[in-house]
Amino acid sequence: MTEPVYTQRGARAMDKARAEAAAAEAEVKKVGAERERALLAQQLRREETETRSAEHKAKTAEKARRRKARHEQRAELLAALGTRRALAVTLVVIGASMAIAWPAQAAYFSGAGMGRAGLLAPIVIEGPQWLAAILTGVATVHQARTWVYRLATLVFAALAAGINFEHGAQTRTMLGIIYGLASLTGVVAWELYVHSQKQAHAKRTAAERRRAWHRRLSYPRIYRRAVRLSRATGMDIEQAWPIAWRMVHGADVGLRAKDLVKQNTAMAEVAGAYDAQTVVTLPGAQLTALHLAQAAHAWQLGAAHGAANRQVAPAIPPVQPKAARASRLPMPRGAKKAAADTARKVQADPIAAEQQRIQAAQAYAAAKAASTPMSYQKLADRFGMSREWARLAVRDHGGLHNANAA
Repeated sequence: MTEPVYTQRGARAMDKARAEAAAAEAEVKKVGAERERALLAQQLRREETETRSAEHKAKTAEKARRRKARHEQRAELLAALGTRRALAVTLVVIGASMAIAWPAQAAYFSGAGMGRAGLLAPIVIEGPQWLAAILTGVATVHQARTWVYRLATLVFAALAAGINFEHGAQTRTMLGIIYGLASLTGVVAWELYVHSQKQAHAKRTAAERRRAWHRRLSYPRIYRRAVRLSRATGMDIEQAWPIAWRMVHGADVGLRAKDLVKQNTAMAEVAGAYDAQTVVTLPGAQLTALHLAQAAHAWQLGAAHGAANRQVAPAIPPVQPKAARASRLPMPRGAKKAAADTARKVQADPIAAEQQRIQAAQAYAAAKAASTPMSYQKLADRFGMSREWARLAVRDHGGLHNANAA
């Protein structure tokens, strides 16, 4: 293998090429470094912008939060002032009452010979009064009985008012009345405030309280039983009321045995008047409604007997059986089948069957009015019933015409 031989010119050319390559490489590195510095500077500017934006948003959110907190505090303060306004006025009235009553009592007992000890008399007399009044408010908040504290407040307030009246009446009667009212006004104001708070925090509405009083006055026996059930089981009084009603009357709420008897008697009178073949002058819609009501009442009569817990006369008097005839032809098989089908349909839905009989009677009357009378058999075939069914339908619901002559 032979070694290459370089000339001096070739060596200079190679050195020049190496130098140019090194310079190009250095230029590339310089451009790359400058590009990296530019990218780094751009990234730093972007991060700085994002940081300033985040700080601005944080400051804006903090300002909004503080503004919202101030608004909430202001709203709470206004609400507290609104709710405590009655208490503030009550305390002002109580302060004015005590400012008049207590010095009057102290002066009375000091002048009566107690000396400086008379200055403690208002604490002994009106102190228990206000203690009982405060305990009344505490018991009201905890939904406990308050009659003991109210009674003590009344006794000590009456005693203080009597003493102040006696003291003022020695000078002038009107002054005694003012002193006496001063001992009572503060207590009355506090009782009114406690009552308002009790009504404001009550679980029952005004309508519910009125309903409770109506129940207590109108149905005392049921009300007492409902209260006992509520206390024994822990259920609400509204849940115990229907149970107590059923325990007393054996029916749903609002139903009593005497009410059902009156209803059944009225229905029986209406049915008896109709069955007596009285000329019916009701419009068609009212007549239909009457028959449907009679059918519905007859269907529900058994349930009404159980609720009334006694034997009640049926709404529609039963048909008296006719005397057996001496001789009777046997019923054809087709007639027996038609009668059985009719009986099954009536038992399945008596209201629908009654409405169908009314429709049949109306169709019979319409055909007769149009001078195209229809026979019972044709009417029965039209409704898919027996001839006897058609005859009875026309007889019971025929209106003004005489069905028996058809």
